[in-house]
Amino acid sequence: FVFAAESFRRRIIIFRVVTDKEAKLQFVSEFTSPHAIDNLDYEMESDDLIAGTMPFLYKNYMQWKMDNFTRVPGGLLRFQGSPDVGYRVVEDLIHNGSERKGVSTAVPWGGGRIILGGPFASGIGVCVAPREEKNSIF
Repeated sequence: FVFAAESFRRRIIIFRVVTDKEAKLQFVSEFTSPHAIDNLDYEMESDDLIAGTMPFLYKNYMQWKMDNFTRVPGGLLRFQGSPDVGYRVVEDLIHNGSERKGVSTAVPWGGGRIILGGPFASGIGVCVAPREEKNSIF
């Protein structure tokens, strides 16, 4: 499968790779995320989709345009499931932006930690994952 994030529409589109004489993408399904996302990743160990979140896009835009916002929230969403049965969203982490200015990538890291990064602050953030589950099926 190929997973594509359409950030501003909060949409994830799923394609299947079909190979005859040449490779083609065939539309399978799509679903909406609770937040705009960036850097959608596939986690091989769990078959989950992982994404950095941008809950308030206007704050991301203002930070990029004016470079003066002090708080740009972000975090990590996990989509559990498969293209065949749908996905359940687990919001592993969302922060208020006071420590990191925006998050465009978030990666789970052993022992219940999440590494956060983004274009508005140098370095990375390492947080403990609180694991609050949402029971939405897309």
